[in-house]
Order: sequence, then C-alpha cells, then structure tokens
Amino acid sequence: MLQAAYKTRRDSSKGQNSTVAPMPAPVGGINAKDGFTNMGPSDAIALDNWFPEAQYVVTRGGSALWKAGMGGPVRTILTWQSPSGSDKMFAAAGTKFWDVTASGAAASSVVTGLTNSDWQWTNIATSSSTAYLVACNGSNHIQICDGATWTNPTITGVADTTLINVALFKLRLWFAQANTLSLWYLPTQAIAGAAMEFPIGAYARKGGYVMAIGSFSQDSGDGPDDYFVAITSNGQAVVFEGIDPSSANTWSITGVFDIGRPVGRRCIGKLNGDMTIITSDGVISMRAMLQYGRESDQKAAITGKIQTLFSQASASYATYFGWQILVYPKARYCIVNYPIVSDSQQKQFVMNTVTGAWCTFSNLNAGCWGTANDNLFY
Repeated sequence: MLQAAYKTRRDSSKGQNSTVAPMPAPVGGINAKDGFTNMGPSDAIALDNWFPEAQYVVTRGGSALWKAGMGGPVRTILTWQSPSGSDKMFAAAGTKFWDVTASGAAASSVVTGLTNSDWQWTNIATSSSTAYLVACNGSNHIQICDGATWTNPTITGVADTTLINVALFKLRLWFAQANTLSLWYLPTQAIAGAAMEFPIGAYARKGGYVMAIGSFSQDSGDGPDDYFVAITSNGQAVVFEGIDPSSANTWSITGVFDIGRPVGRRCIGKLNGDMTIITSDGVISMRAMLQYGRESDQKAAITGKIQTLFSQASASYATYFGWQILVYPKARYCIVNYPIVSDSQQKQFVMNTVTGAWCTFSNLNAGCWGTANDNLFY
C-alpha cells in the first residue's frame, strides 16, 4: 500500500480553508536506524517489493521460468564470459553441472559425479587469449571450461581438491585452501602448472581460516592501485598490494583490519570497483575500512540505514546456506540474498547503487543469483 501524494484536511463546519501536506515518494528507502519522528519525509518504515529510484518508486520486476529438470535445488550459477559477448551459463545442482544457456527444454548435464554443488568461480584469459571459467569447491578437482568443453587442469604443489575459493588478481589465479590460512597462486595468465603457497597465518593473529578472497580498487576499474584481500573466518581482512607475491620488491602488506565475522563463502561482492563484504556487523565497504577500524565500522557499512533489520537476519540465519551479494548495474540493484530456510525460502535486501536507498524483496525464493548476457537469473 502507498500513501497518497497529497492529503487535504477540511473542516467545513468551521469554514476553515483547506491545507495541503505534501507526502513525497519514499525514495530514501527503508530507515531502520532513526525513530519515527526523526525520519526524513522520504524515508519508509517498510518498503517491500517496491524499489526506490532517484525520484520515484517502482514495483520490482517479476520472473519467468528459464530452465527446469535439474533434479534438485540450484546452489551455484556459473557464467563463462565470452570474449565475443555471447556468454554461456551453467548451473550446479545435485552432483552435476547443467548447461542452462538457453531457455526452454529441460537442461542437459555437462559434468557429473560431483560431491556437492557449492562452487566458487571466476574467469581468466590465458596468454593464448583463450577465455576460461575456473571453478572449485574444496572437494572435487578444479573444473575449467573454455566455453565448449569441461576439463580438469593439472595443478601441482597442492591437492586441488582442497582448494575452495578462487579469485583473479593482476592476471593471476589465486586460491584459498579449505580450513587453512594458506593461499596458493599460479603463474600469470595460467590455468595449470605449479602452485606456490602464500601463508597468511603470521598476519591473521585471530586465527581461523580463509573464508573468501578478492580484490578492490581505489577507483572504479582495474589498475595499479588495486589491492588483494583475504577474509578470515574470525573477522579479519588481510590486505596486500603489488604484482609478484614471490618478490618482496613488488609485493607488500597494506594492513590487517578487524571486521565482523564474514557470513557465507559468497560474502564478497564488487560495487564500482569497491569490495563489499557481508559480515555480522553489516555489509562493509573495504575502501572505507582503510580509514576506519571495527570500532567505527558503521561508518564503513553501506547497510547503516537498515542495520537493525540486517542484524536481525544475521543473528537468525548466518549459518544457513544462501547468503550472497551481487550487483546488477542494469537495474541499479545491489542484492544481498539471505536465507530463511536453506534451499527453500529466501529474501533480499536491495540497495539502489546510485542513491544508496534500501528496500526488501520477498517471494523470490532464490538459493543463488547470477548474470549472463546482461540478464539476471536466480
């Protein structure tokens, strides 16, 4: 329900003139921080399935069935990003990868015999200009796809079945080893070969293990000012800068920052070159964390205005599968997916990436999200 834009009060018995009280559209989004009397006129107590644009609100879009017949819940959507601009999309469900590039007929399996469907992945172009999708899950051999064929690369130095996260940084694939504080990296523009260990236990004084890895930039693109980040399970962000981790002349530690405990393996997202991290303290901006410690981390939290709602969801469902952050620039969505019941019921906090205003989406039971060919899927 929306309140009318104008409300007229009239008391004809006393002959008073009408007064007009303008009620602007709730473009400020949800305000779960301030008291009702202190809220701005464009703020909302609740804004569910209405998205706040800069000057108006619109109902969220619906959805349509794209592909069926995968025999279980889809827990990962993977996209091979084509150099020619025609992406291919795959879904991990049950013990298989399924080709779901085209809509319509039942999906066909392309990889079988997998242990689980919880994969992390990235894309890389090798020195031969071949584009690859690279995926790992900490249980199976690493899977790579060149857009047509799935294979297992030969990686030495570490059991690739223990590698659970992957990220691309400065043309180099990095991996996190499950339940350890060890990172592994390959030569530049390589998808196979000898992996070199880069332990971070000396920096992560709180212990735990690497939960996620990624990068961010001080500007909106990739370049020399990029930073590499490892997020630990006990709530530390270990930040490095440089090119070659084997050389002290070209690689150095930037800092170790205390944050809230990360929520889920897919706790990292990219927003205008920045890294966003889903934590127990809210969704944190890594750029802002360079300026603030955890004691002031609400200054670094993009969820500050909905922190009460976010904290309630985190406290109730942090251990459930389904947490994910994804940015969809076409619709100005920054989606924070959170589960109510694993593999069954989910909701979303959604931020306008231009204005920073928040709303919620419901009745979109999305176990995971993905994009391909500039379209949004769940």
